Amino acid sequence: MQDHYGNYRPPERYRASYFLVAMVGAIIGALLIVALIPQLVPYMQELDVLPTVERTEAPSPTPEEEPSAAAVPDPTPAPPAVTSDFEEVVKSVARESEPSVVTVVNVREVRDMWGRVFEQDGQGSGVVIDDDGHIVTNYHVIEDAREIVVEAHDGRTLEATLVGEDAPTDLAVLKVDPEGLEPLEFADSDAVEVGQLAIAIGNPLGREFARSVTVGVVSGVRATMYGQAAHQRVFQLIQTDASINPGNSGGALLDSDARIVGINTLKFASAEVEGMGFAIPSNTVARITDQLIRDGEVVRAWMGVTVAEIDEAAQRGIDVPDRGVFVQQVASPSPAASAGMRQGDVIISAGGKHMDYVIDLLMFLEESRPDQEVEFEVIRDGETRVKQVQLTTMPR
Repeated sequence: MQDHYGNYRPPERYRASYFLVAMVGAIIGALLIVALIPQLVPYMQELDVLPTVERTEAPSPTPEEEPSAAAVPDPTPAPPAVTSDFEEVVKSVARESEPSVVTVVNVREVRDMWGRVFEQDGQGSGVVIDDDGHIVTNYHVIEDAREIVVEAHDGRTLEATLVGEDAPTDLAVLKVDPEGLEPLEFADSDAVEVGQLAIAIGNPLGREFARSVTVGVVSGVRATMYGQAAHQRVFQLIQTDASINPGNSGGALLDSDARIVGINTLKFASAEVEGMGFAIPSNTVARITDQLIRDGEVVRAWMGVTVAEIDEAAQRGIDVPDRGVFVQQVASPSPAASAGMRQGDVIISAGGKHMDYVIDLLMFLEESRPDQEVEFEVIRDGETRVKQVQLTTMPR
C-alpha cells in the first residue's frame, strides 16, 4: 500500500507491532553498550578514539615541605649525661696522683747454675713524698740492686740514689731530680675506717701497665708479729680489696682526697682467696721515711724482755692476773734488768697505756724512741710495782 507520495505504508494492523519490536531492540542495544563499554574503553584510548583522562591526586609534598624529625622540637629532650660523684672522685685522684707515682727498676746481677753473671731487671712502684725528690718504695723492690732507675709519668728515666732502707717494715727511700714530679701528702692512718674508699695506683706487671688504677675499700686494719725473742716486733697492715698485683709493690693506696693511706706491699695469692691486699699504714711510712732521710737508717727502742700472753702462762699453771703481758725472760744485761724487772712479772701498763696483750707492748715499743725513759707498772706476787726503764737501741 502506497501513500500519496508513492512510499510504501504498511497496513494499520501492522504498525503497532513494528513499534513494539523497535522499542525492544533499542533496550537490548542499550544494555549491550553498557555491558561492553568498560572492555572497549582501553582499546579506544589506545586507538586515540577516546581521550584519556589522567586521575589527579593531591600533590606530594616536596622534600623541603616534608616534615623532618630533626626539625621537630622534642618536647622532652634527653638530659645531659650525669657523672656520679664516685666516678668524679676516682678520676680526680687519678689525675692528681699522675705526676707522683713512678716506676722503680732494680738492675741487679744474678748468677746462673754455671756461675755466669748477667743483669736482671726487677720492677715495682714508688711514690714521691716531698719537694726534694724523695721517693718511698718497698725494700723488696730494691733489694740487692746494683743500679736503681726511676721512670717518671712523662717517660723520663731518672737515675736514683738509695737514701736508706728498713727491711723489718719493707720500706726504702730513694732520691731523684725532683723536676716535673709532685709529692703526695700523708693521711692519718690511725683515722682510717673500715669501708672507706681505697684507690690503689701502681705498675702491675711493669712498664706496660704503669699507673694502673684499681678501686676498693679498706677491709680492715691488721697487726702481724715478726722476729724472734728479744727482737720480736709488730707490723701493722691495712687490708684492702683494691687489686694489688706483682709490680704494685711500693705504689700508693690513696683516700678520696688523693692522700697516702698506705704503701702497697703484698697480697694473699691463692685459688681460694680473692681481694686480700695489704699496705703499710701511712703513719708507719711517715715515721720510717723521716728517720731514713734524716739518719740513713732506722733505730728501734729495746727493753730486753721476751713476753707471752696471759692465757699461755695460765695454761702452764702459773698464777697470773686476768690481764697483762707475761714476762717469760729478761735479758742480762738489758734496760729491763737494770730497772729490776724479773721473769714472772706481769706488765699491765707502759707510759700510762694499758698493756692487755703482747701486741700492745710490741706496738708501744715500735713507736718509742731508743733514748726514752718509760714508766712500767708490773704485778709481782699480787702487788703492783712501778719500774722506770731507760730504753736503748735494739742490738743488731
